[in-house]
Formats: sequence, C-alpha cells, structure tokens
Amino acid sequence: MYHILSTHFGKSNKEISDESYDGGKLAGGLHNWLFNTISKEIGNALEANSFDTLISDLQDLRVKADYKNQPIIDKQGDQARNLAYKTLSLLKRNFKI
Repeated sequence: MYHILSTHFGKSNKEISDESYDGGKLAGGLHNWLFNTISKEIGNALEANSFDTLISDLQDLRVKADYKNQPIIDKQGDQARNLAYKTLSLLKRNFKI
C-alpha cells in the first residue's frame, strides 16, 4: 500500500511519513490511517466496501494468530491467503498496478 501512495499519488517518503504520523494519531494507528486513506481513494463504493471487508477479515485472523492463545488451523491459513490474494487483486484493479 506504501507503493500506491508513492506511485499512484506521487507522494514523497517525507510526505507519507508526515501524513501517516499525524493521521495515525487521529485514526487510531498507522494501519487504520493507511487502510482508510486507500479506501477513500477507491473510486467505486462497492469496491471500497469490499476492500474494507477484506482488510477487516484479515485483521481478525491476524489478531487471532498473533495475540490469542488459539491455534490456527489449516483452513484458517488458507482463508487468510485467499483473502490476501483477493485484496491484492482489488488493489491492482483499482490502482492499475
């Protein structure tokens, strides 16, 4: 997503750093700011909603994997990989990358 900010929006490293620092404070963290920024720039509301859902589902699986004392089964690993591929496909489609 950093690539999208730099190539699609033409932002410099300093601009991204400054905006993400300030935006991260307001949005509840750097990742939330980044996801919100990308979502707002997706031209199609249906695609933006799909992006939000995909990211939310990936975050849920990541929290379970990193912070909860619960095993991740193969099915959930496959689900995370499929969600990641769908997210990449959506970003490529909307930002022509």
